[in-house]
Amino acid sequence: MNKLKSKNNYYKKIPIFSKINKNILSKKSPDHHKEEIIKLGKIIESYKITHYNKNGQKVVSYLSTPINKSKNSKLLIFFRGGCGSFAQSTPMYASVFLSYLASLGFTVITTNYRNKEECGGDEINDLYELLKIIGENKNFKFDKTKTTLFSYSKGSVNLIQFIAKKNIEFIKKLGIHVNRILIYAGTTDVNKSYIYRPELKEFRSKFYNTNEFENDKRSIIKNLDNLNFENVDTTIIHGTVDDNVNVNDVKELEKVSTEKKLPLKFIYLEGQRHSLAKSKTSVIEPREIIKVLLES
Repeated sequence: MNKLKSKNNYYKKIPIFSKINKNILSKKSPDHHKEEIIKLGKIIESYKITHYNKNGQKVVSYLSTPINKSKNSKLLIFFRGGCGSFAQSTPMYASVFLSYLASLGFTVITTNYRNKEECGGDEINDLYELLKIIGENKNFKFDKTKTTLFSYSKGSVNLIQFIAKKNIEFIKKLGIHVNRILIYAGTTDVNKSYIYRPELKEFRSKFYNTNEFENDKRSIIKNLDNLNFENVDTTIIHGTVDDNVNVNDVKELEKVSTEKKLPLKFIYLEGQRHSLAKSKTSVIEPREIIKVLLES
């Protein structure tokens, strides 16, 4: 274990794969996970990074990067789904899905944010701080001039914070230039999503005031004029039978963005539900689409 200090931020870098054999490669792990972890473990390094934000709150994040080739890799920031402790990234997630993304030639970074997040509020600063910390660490070398933003589910809420026009100069100061955005199964209209799923509104009310104004701030469709899509290859991917985020909301986003002549592309996965894993009814493996888009 290496302990590192970067200016005002103290964090620990812990190799994940060193623990995989004992913990994840157990009899309880699915065979396909074991095979994939063993394969990826030979070409990818994954790390759990812990730092404390400016408010003194603990923030856990993960990084996966190609072994001995990180300096030739491009940066990919993954915006996780879920809120608070629900659906947080884990060592298993880092060693499988994030490492898979890294195997396509990326250094992949994701954060769980502070525990008391606001599902699209001040926790975005935890990501900014993380990027500064990693940028100052000479052990991590990658190309930030061709950065991909990839969100899953609620992650789209944090992604639109990142690409807000008001943040353009700040992001440039971090040395980051975004050239690709992938939004998978993303929430596009928070108010409508709560109509479909009132239990979700009740759950998220623990994190922020779920009134119409605050929900609109977290909705892509309500902020199109305030987002920077210029010279950015942006693709929205959604399953036609997504049981968490109604596909009709995405179709409405497509209609509005077309009217505004925004360069957004839409891909609908027939028979696919909300998961990144292939649904039983899906006609195509989502990873195949993601791989093609990331390698294009």
